[in-house]
Amino acid sequence: ERFIGTLFSDLEGFVTGNLYILGEGANRNYIGKARLTDGGLKVNFTQVFYKVDDAEINLTENSIDFGRMKLRDFKGNTATLRGSIFHNSFKNMEFDLEAEVDNQPMQLINTTYSDNQQFYGRAFGTGFMKLIGPQYDMRMYIEANPSTVDSSYITLPPSSTRESGQASFMVERKYGREMTEQD
Repeated sequence: ERFIGTLFSDLEGFVTGNLYILGEGANRNYIGKARLTDGGLKVNFTQVFYKVDDAEINLTENSIDFGRMKLRDFKGNTATLRGSIFHNSFKNMEFDLEAEVDNQPMQLINTTYSDNQQFYGRAFGTGFMKLIGPQYDMRMYIEANPSTVDSSYITLPPSSTRESGQASFMVERKYGREMTEQD
């Protein structure tokens, strides 16, 4: 978690494989193929935990290639993750990752006011996301469509700033229908 702890947390799973360790101390590199089983992680920005289907990860001297991995939300709906993370001995991480929801809407956000005071809520949907660039200046591109069958909500609370003063309105959009115990 120390390499990607600002982006992801609650990492779990088992890794097996043949790795060659090159270098010493801070200049150590791992090269080989690793097999991930029973994997999972939480995306810190969205607070959503995803299970990761068993997958092979290729490690080179300067990159971690994820190939194609399946992510599953708590309902079992999937997205495909592909891409790589480039690094210099696991420092100066640079991301080139994209994820796309497969068929059914999946959980995309699960935040509370304490997680993010600018907006928060729970939303299901389909879409595409890309993380690109160095970790200190990463760009996130998101194209999402809300689900029409799940109960989703995003709250944008009123705020006060020097530029805008007190906002006297709140925008809230709800999509889908209310979930019942029968669902």
